[in-house]
Amino acid sequence: FPSHDKALSYAKQSLKLAQGLNIKPLLASNYNVLGYVLTAKSDYSAADSYFKKAIDVSKRTGLNIELNIAYEGLEALYKATNEKGKSITFQSLSNNMKDSLHNDSILKRMNTLEADYEAKSKQSEIELLKRESELNNLQRQEERRVRNFLLALSALLLTLFAVGIVTGK
Repeated sequence: FPSHDKALSYAKQSLKLAQGLNIKPLLASNYNVLGYVLTAKSDYSAADSYFKKAIDVSKRTGLNIELNIAYEGLEALYKATNEKGKSITFQSLSNNMKDSLHNDSILKRMNTLEADYEAKSKQSEIELLKRESELNNLQRQEERRVRNFLLALSALLLTLFAVGIVTGK
């Protein structure tokens, strides 16, 4: 197929760029693409080699999605070559990786939800403290008004008492 030859050419060019720049995710991705293209071209030995390179890079750098893609590629390759035992092994590895990726996704969502809950809880606590502070300020203002009123009343009574004493003599 001519389209496979073009894909192979582009993937090899991309691989050279990734190798030159030492970009691990791009390396793993290109190895996987080459593995799939070579599997489609029935060049199983070369495909196997590229998938295994993808697995190596992916494991060393924690690229679990690329690792799963390589497992799926080897599963398909071994199905095509009627190596059922190997195909089942890589199918199992792929299923385990999918479960792991799914669990990671759930954990990330749970952590995000927990962080959101904590942030909202802290925000609610801050708002409650602000309201309490405002209430305390209002109470202090009311106490000052009452105190000032009582002081003014006392001063007035003392003044009236002093005036009464002075005028009463």
